[in-house]
Amino acid sequence: QAGDQRTPEFLALNPAGRVPVLQDGDFVLWESNAIIQYLASQKETLLWPNDAKSRAQIMGWQSWQMCHWSRGTQPLQFEQFVKQILNMGEPDEDAIAQASKTFHKEASLLNNHLETQEYLVNNTLTLADFSVASDLTYANIAQFPLEPYAHLRSWYARI
Repeated sequence: QAGDQRTPEFLALNPAGRVPVLQDGDFVLWESNAIIQYLASQKETLLWPNDAKSRAQIMGWQSWQMCHWSRGTQPLQFEQFVKQILNMGEPDEDAIAQASKTFHKEASLLNNHLETQEYLVNNTLTLADFSVASDLTYANIAQFPLEPYAHLRSWYARI
């Protein structure tokens, strides 16, 4: 909130002026999914298995999270939580309605996928789970309509 991400020093690391940024020696990387993939690649782990099909499935869920899931979760979080803490006025009911529609569409897809397995890929905890779950961090305080999605809620509790 202080604007540190717009300083010349930070913009030299990430010209988009956003967080997170990882600096590993001379190597600089931004965007959370790229960062967690890089970190998980440093050691053998089931979070980022060393086979192309598993990695492709993980990346598929991460892409879905960025392109579809967040279109419902982020506006709900902004309108029903962020605006309040930043004193930005009342929530926009039209934005909430549109985001809720998107949220329900994508939450249904996620809930259906989780009906037969505990995690998103290979039925084990992977980076996909962390990426998708990250959008639920403020689900309670931002009043996400999670009630109809028992499998999603159980999965998030496991995460």
